[in-house]
Amino acid sequence: MVRRTKEEAQATRRQIMDAALCLFSQHGVSRTSLVDIARQSDVTRGAIYWHFCNKEELFSALWQEFCGPMMQLIVASSEASEPDPLGKLRLLLIEMLTLVAENPRHQQMFRILHSLLLRDVEDTELRNMLSLELRFYLERLHDALRHAIDKQQLPARLDTRRAAVFLQCTLDGFILNWLSRHEDLRLPEQAVELVDGLLLALQHGACWRPAIADGSD
Repeated sequence: MVRRTKEEAQATRRQIMDAALCLFSQHGVSRTSLVDIARQSDVTRGAIYWHFCNKEELFSALWQEFCGPMMQLIVASSEASEPDPLGKLRLLLIEMLTLVAENPRHQQMFRILHSLLLRDVEDTELRNMLSLELRFYLERLHDALRHAIDKQQLPARLDTRRAAVFLQCTLDGFILNWLSRHEDLRLPEQAVELVDGLLLALQHGACWRPAIADGSD
């Protein structure tokens, strides 16, 4: 009985998160209420409060599910003990593009994040949380690039902070273009080519400091 109860609780939690993902993607976080989520998931509001204190905690659970593994990979690629930081970073970026291209749930999450950053101005608390997470991501990306320089996989003249922003913005642009106009970009087939092109650009002049300003951060 206990085993079945735990399984049922996990199934209910899954229903709630699936419903929230769908509604947040369609209408935005601020325009989706817990009543809407309860109705969509066919549970009571009490059932939602059993699993989540509020809508922010529900969103945080979605963030951890979809973005947590990526964060762990970027942290791993920035660790000093990693012998091949550029190789690990390459695999991470390819996986990011591939997941969005092949998984509708990841596509929904990307739309939610994009909406929060650009349009969902009412969700100040969530936007602040997301901004902190993205800042952490950029810092780890910077660390990974810095580590790749130390391993002589990237040139010492690379401005790693500018390169981190360059990678993030370009990858976001690929995903947004693909989500809006699939015919213009074959993301699933071109993920490897796109990422390799970005890293090659960093190795051959993109985001380099001027020679007269060459130096460490």
